[in-house]
Order: sequence, then C-alpha cells, then structure tokens
Amino acid sequence: MKSQELILLNETILDFFGMRVNPFTNTPNIEFHYESRSFQEGYSAIYYVISRRLGFGMITGEVGTGKTQLLRYFLKNSPFHMVSAVVLNPLVKPRDLLKLILADFGVKEALKVRQISVLINLLYDFTLKKAQEGERVVIFIDEAQDLPLDTLESLRLISNFETEDSKLIDIILVGQPELEENLKRYELRQLDQRIWVRLRLRPLDMDEVEPYLVTRFEKSGAGRIFDNFIIGEVYNFSKGIPRLINALMERALLSAFVDDSKIIRPRHIKRAIESLMGER
Repeated sequence: MKSQELILLNETILDFFGMRVNPFTNTPNIEFHYESRSFQEGYSAIYYVISRRLGFGMITGEVGTGKTQLLRYFLKNSPFHMVSAVVLNPLVKPRDLLKLILADFGVKEALKVRQISVLINLLYDFTLKKAQEGERVVIFIDEAQDLPLDTLESLRLISNFETEDSKLIDIILVGQPELEENLKRYELRQLDQRIWVRLRLRPLDMDEVEPYLVTRFEKSGAGRIFDNFIIGEVYNFSKGIPRLINALMERALLSAFVDDSKIIRPRHIKRAIESLMGER
C-alpha cells in the first residue's frame, strides 16, 4: 500500500492498537530513543571531544543508522554548559557557512559582512567571550559529507581558535562514510590529522532488535504487540538499520490491522517485505 494510504489510515491504526503516536515514523524523534551499544559509543565519543576540548570529532554511519537521532539526543541531553550551532545544510561556500554559524550563535552583524576575514574575527571574538564566561562553544555539522572541499578546509582555520590553556571551539562532523573518503584527499591532510576522535555508527545487532521494538511500542502506549518469531525476519530484511526496521514495521502494522489482529505475526512481516520490495 502506498505511503499516502498509510497516512490516511494512520489514526485508525493507532486507535486499533491503543497507540497515541506512530512509533515508526522515519523522522529522528528522540522521544523514541533506544540506547543501542553503537549509540552509546557515539554519545561517548561526542562527550569525550567536548569534555577534553579536542577541537574535532567525527561520527559517520550508513544512511538510516541514526546519526541525526544521536545528534539531536546529545543536543537535548548535553551535560555541558555550552552554546551550539547546528548546520543541517552544509552544501555552502566558506563565507556562507561562517554566516550560518554566526547567525545560529545570534551574532546578527555577520549578516551584512562579506569579507571572510571579518567573519572569522567575529567568530573568534564570540568564542573568546564565551570562554571567559565559562561556556563551551560547539559547532555540529550534519550531512558533513556534502561539505565542499574549500568549506571543509575553512573549518581547519576555525579550529585554530585557542588560548594557552585550551581550544575555544569544538567541531563535530556527522555524515555518511563518504566523509571519511573526502578527508583522505591530499589537500585535506592537515584537517584529517586534527580529527582526534572518529566513530562509525553500526546497525543494531540481532539481539538489539527485540528491545528496540519493545521500546518503540511501549513509548507509543501500545505495549508488546508482536510475536517473538518476527525478530529474525525483521533483522534479516533490515540488517539492523533502524530506518529500514521502521519502514518494515509501519507496513506490518497496517497488515495486522487489515487482518484484524492485535499482534504482529510473521505473515504480516512477510507482506510488509513484499510491499517494500514492490516499491523499489
């Protein structure tokens, strides 16, 4: 069944299963946060970079492994007294990236500036002021594999901001594995050498699929509404990638609803797989 029909049936399906919200939307909703082992490692990696003021950290992962979810969760639950800028669309030139960052920090005068050197000075003054106030300054860049090479190199210049004691700014790059390949280019070797912490998010292991589903269903208000026999099929199809699990389970809910079944069974997973494969 097409996605438009899924949306039209959504409220009815939620009521049928006793859910207040759809637990398997593919938006990075931290309400449905599940701490897989890889997620915990990713959180710890970001924490370590900022706590030690190392300057650069990098989180990579295949599409659908939860990179943006991790980023949003950290921003919501950060233990640090920090100010942060989040860049979600990094396909920009160096000057525009600096403007985006300064705008996120609330430095309004940057909007009228055209010279990169002036923008860099504005950012330096901001980070120095925040350091004197006891605040950490962190830039998070999502989809960082899309950063043009000259924009990536400009980040190295920003990372030079420091006092005698520590870095004034930390930069967390979050992106697909292509980011790792980009950084291997000869012209980016200096930037690559400055990335102290690198972590690649992994898909869920098979033993994490069941608690992942339980967490999602419980937080939606439904409780455990699936047969244990579906776990292997869900894992085999999705390879543990949360986005694929979500897409599969949303269609399985629809299949169970059509069957007038309050429990998701292997036959519903089979139909959901057929539905997804038919859309490819």
